[in-house]
Amino acid sequence: MLRLTALLLVCLIVLMGPVQSAEAQLYRWVDDDGNVHYTDRLPPERARDGRRVYSPSGIAQEDIDAAPTEEQRQALIEERRRQEEQAAAERQAREEQAAFDRFLLRTYSSSDHILRVQESRLETLDRSRTLIETRLERDHGELEQLRGRAAEAERGGSAEDLDGLYARIQRVESRIRDRQRELDNMDDEEDRLMTEFGRHLDRYQELQAEMNRD
Repeated sequence: MLRLTALLLVCLIVLMGPVQSAEAQLYRWVDDDGNVHYTDRLPPERARDGRRVYSPSGIAQEDIDAAPTEEQRQALIEERRRQEEQAAAERQAREEQAAFDRFLLRTYSSSDHILRVQESRLETLDRSRTLIETRLERDHGELEQLRGRAAEAERGGSAEDLDGLYARIQRVESRIRDRQRELDNMDDEEDRLMTEFGRHLDRYQELQAEMNRD
């Protein structure tokens, strides 16, 4: 019944078109009960609803979407903000990559050059490690002697000051812990250097391949 009514109304508009104002428009909208209406003006309370606009001759001209709800509007704002943040992050990543590429091409003359620099850095690290290990071995020897002297003093076999011996033992133990931490840090540094120069080499070779293609 509603379809028939709408069809008759559209036909009537078509027939009356020539006598209507050239600027007249007809709006098709649906009320809360699902009833379809055709009017030349929208009720104020329907201004934000979706509707279809017809020409004076009854031809559909455009569909106007309903205005977004507050929740939808906030979702759109959040999505726009997310896209902007993503674009900014991607732009920053491109800039950082470009700066890294310039550094590689400025610093190294070849892949072999990268490997030589890596080897030099690792050798320097190994020399430092050997020095600390030598000092650590000496500290362990000193600690063993001090503990022996403290044990002898506890048995009454010597007149050494026990408090003084215990204080020296604590200092040597603390020094041993510090040196061991240094060795652990050097192991971490070696891993970092291997990763860093591996990255340098991989990217440098990629850049060289790109330039050769050009």
